[in-house]
Amino acid sequence: VPPGEGPVPGILMIHPGAWAAGTKGHMLAHARHASESGYTVVAINYRLAPKHPFPAQIEDCRAALAWMRANAAKYKIDPKRMAAYGYSAGGQLACLLGVSDAEDADARVQCVIAGGAPCEFRTLPKDVDLLAYWLGGTRAEKPENYRNASPTSFASRDDPPVFFFHGEKDILVPRISPQALEAALKLHGVQTEFYVLPGKGHLGAFLDNRPPREAVKFLDAVLKDD
Repeated sequence: VPPGEGPVPGILMIHPGAWAAGTKGHMLAHARHASESGYTVVAINYRLAPKHPFPAQIEDCRAALAWMRANAAKYKIDPKRMAAYGYSAGGQLACLLGVSDAEDADARVQCVIAGGAPCEFRTLPKDVDLLAYWLGGTRAEKPENYRNASPTSFASRDDPPVFFFHGEKDILVPRISPQALEAALKLHGVQTEFYVLPGKGHLGAFLDNRPPREAVKFLDAVLKDD
């Protein structure tokens, strides 16, 4: 929680780990920079696969947003200025929070920061079980899960602005995946920015100190009045 009276914009910080590992502590550097820049940051753990398959993770993120709004006064959060911020699996969840048409207003965000984010699973071969531990089976067996986990399938004109960042040499999450979402959002006139880190891979982009600064610039432009 930053100093001062507030209220200030709030950020839900979502960790990486392939939906099966990781903790909220992994987002500490990103969280500290955002908080020092005038944001209240809530970093969360969420249920992990394979014990808890999709959609447990996004359900937990939505519950966390509702908790932030319910406790807005205590933590100086402006409930009308909320962002989701994540990397890798956390970036996918942040994007899904931004674009999915949540019926509950408490589950919506006004800005998204997504680093190294896989955003399209419907192009995976139907018989490949790479994500079966999380999505409950192959794409042939669970096509709806692959669709519902793909932020690209929900892009629409009422989506919030999205800032993407990605390592140029990321081979774990091909850049084409978040670029597919960026293209879909642009078609609907949604504000986006795509920041590429030259020479960086998946881990290198996460550990680099430039994305947190660029993300805050984007957040400031979208969520702050001055």
